[in-house]
Amino acid sequence: MKLSRHCVALSAAVGAVAALAFLLFGRGSAPALNPVGNWSAADETLEILQDGRIGSATVAESFCVGSQTEFGTPRPYAGTWKLAHRNDSGPGMYVTLDGYFGLGEPCTTYLEFVKKDGEFVLSPTADRPVRIPFRRVSG
Repeated sequence: MKLSRHCVALSAAVGAVAALAFLLFGRGSAPALNPVGNWSAADETLEILQDGRIGSATVAESFCVGSQTEFGTPRPYAGTWKLAHRNDSGPGMYVTLDGYFGLGEPCTTYLEFVKKDGEFVLSPTADRPVRIPFRRVSG
């Protein structure tokens, strides 16, 4: 029995959507999460906007891999974010902060969605001296 081109195209589209969902969110370990809102971790804050921008971020120098300072005073940054899934950690998002390492040198780091104390938090996966997760405070 021959399948119509429409059935084949529909099957391919459904398969592509399922593959993308698997890549973004793994084996069902975390629901489709929406990071839009305000997050904080001690003195650090992230404002994640719907359009893929970081409205404001105040983070310590230890936020990104390659930073030489262990803690440092949090400083303000702007940037962007994008949902992703890393096989070595799980579903999360890449955060890129403009000018982090100096003029024109951004920092990109991965924050993983992790369930902690019954809620999802954004947990740094970089080699930070202290890994305090960001908790949602609004949004």
